[in-house]
Amino acid sequence: MKKDEMRQLTEEEILKDIRQAQQKKDPAAILQSSLALAEHFPGHSNRLIAAKSINGAIPALEAEYSERQKARIALIFSSTAAWLKDYLTVDLCGEGILPQIYVAPYRQMEQEVLNLESDLYRFSPEIIFLHAELSSLLPQDSQYDDRAIRAVVDALASLVHSLRKKTKSLIIIDNFPQPAYLPVRSNRDLKANSVKEWFFQLNNAVSDCFQRDDSILISDFDHLTAVHGKERATDPKWLYLAHLEISESFLPSVSRKYAGYVKALKGKTRKCLVLDLDNTLWGGIIGEDGMEGIRLSQTGEGREFYEFQKFLQSLTHRGVLLAVNSKNNYEDAVKIIREHPSMLLKEAHFCCLKINWKDKSSNLLEIAQELNIGVDAIVFVDDDPRERALVRQSLPQVLVPEMPADPAEYCRVLSRLNDFETLNFTEEDLKRTELYRQQKQREQLRESSSSLGDYLWSLEISVEVFEAGGKELPRIAQLMQKTNQFNMTARRFSVAELKNLAETGWRLFAVQVKDRFGDNGISGSAVLEKQGRSCVIKSFLMSCRVLGRGVEDYLMNHLYQTAKSEGAERLVGELIFTEKNQPARGFYSQYGFTLLKQEGDKSEWVYPVEGNQPKPVAWINAGRHARK
Repeated sequence: MKKDEMRQLTEEEILKDIRQAQQKKDPAAILQSSLALAEHFPGHSNRLIAAKSINGAIPALEAEYSERQKARIALIFSSTAAWLKDYLTVDLCGEGILPQIYVAPYRQMEQEVLNLESDLYRFSPEIIFLHAELSSLLPQDSQYDDRAIRAVVDALASLVHSLRKKTKSLIIIDNFPQPAYLPVRSNRDLKANSVKEWFFQLNNAVSDCFQRDDSILISDFDHLTAVHGKERATDPKWLYLAHLEISESFLPSVSRKYAGYVKALKGKTRKCLVLDLDNTLWGGIIGEDGMEGIRLSQTGEGREFYEFQKFLQSLTHRGVLLAVNSKNNYEDAVKIIREHPSMLLKEAHFCCLKINWKDKSSNLLEIAQELNIGVDAIVFVDDDPRERALVRQSLPQVLVPEMPADPAEYCRVLSRLNDFETLNFTEEDLKRTELYRQQKQREQLRESSSSLGDYLWSLEISVEVFEAGGKELPRIAQLMQKTNQFNMTARRFSVAELKNLAETGWRLFAVQVKDRFGDNGISGSAVLEKQGRSCVIKSFLMSCRVLGRGVEDYLMNHLYQTAKSEGAERLVGELIFTEKNQPARGFYSQYGFTLLKQEGDKSEWVYPVEGNQPKPVAWINAGRHARK
């Protein structure tokens, strides 16, 4: 049954479908109906029913999912986390990720972590969520002072040190929420020595302790509770009855936050936010109301649109691309963008402007093509429910959030999305829009060039391939998480795993690309392992921004020279087919590799070192005037 058909069913009908699917032992139908129940009737009991049904079907579903579509997750809590596991199971399955979730035994957080033979380490998680109540780390009768802060930080550091001995997982640590009820007695308690200030200093100390380790992230649980409402974040009844620290109403927010980290780890985040204009970035219709009639102001009528633009601008600082998809006269709309005094987002903030009278689905396809991203990397925001419905129907891969009628709620809706979550923030994130603007300049040069050869030489491409150290690992891990098309194996190593590979003798290479239009930053990477007389390429990927310019050949030439210097007889390339890496599949054969063996979606290709020569890439590092 299709998703839109499931939407028409009643709660009782969906529950009946789940039971029938269980009787027929149809795991795919169980999953579909369970997700429909949780989506359309998202009460607490239905979430638990859906999770129980899905958990029963997961063993039979595993064969249908690739390794990168699965996730091994550990919840290490000092309180009860069973309900959170259920919510997270449903949320991740709804995102196409099949989870296996390990929950540490109740009240055994420290024992589970410190015992290096515990079930936690036998489970071998990819990502660990560490959530400790403050009372579980503080000595009895502690005061809110510096010694207590030091004790908490030392206890957390001890737990993390033990985790690092046995696992290379990504570790997410929740910081500590300020309590809902503070013992404020006078105005002086709001200042230096207050409990509120103590929690602020504690969370800063926790962040400082782990800030140098890119495989450990601090999740702002304090902010999450504040957004939800501190009084509502914990239900005293369930806290004292079953030690459930997270209330029923708060569970969806915590699960959504955790799911965002898992999606980022699995490369399931989105890259581009595409926006309508009329009644989305400003109030009113420019074709009818004109410059003076639209509602957009920093202080008066239309302030909600200004604040929404401010929120969108903050997303660009996190590496999110912005684009416009609007049915409008181009000249009228661009005039607003350029000249309106309260227009915060200018042309420079958008990597693409599609302002015309074409249908919006066609424009979205063109945006994806111009940016060289998949349509599943796009989020589309439009105030018109009809336009949203048309895009959902024609391009189901695009995420189209349901926008409220009141634009004052726009920021709240988008802030709840977990689709732009990043694990590592890099220099490239800050200049991502500028990188795409440079890409447009390259495309214009290509169109004006008489031949591909003239284009490549005139770019004045400079490439440096070097062994990656600690400061490059976050960017390489980010590339592995986000690069899908030209990614030979789709292996997504975390920073901790990359560190471990380097320590065990694997060679990690980064590729820095520059040309006449600017610096692309680290745009590719490769991982090489020496196996006897062979050097095996365990990972080889390149950002789509630099494809087609010979950079991938230049990197392979470097790997060839490395294999030769290592005394290897052959260079072996691994290729694992995914649903998205079609552009990468022919590269080995085009370079000159021959197929060695193939098993299912995995194949190995071989390139003898003796008797071969690297593929020439004369225009790289040659400069415009080096051509003969």
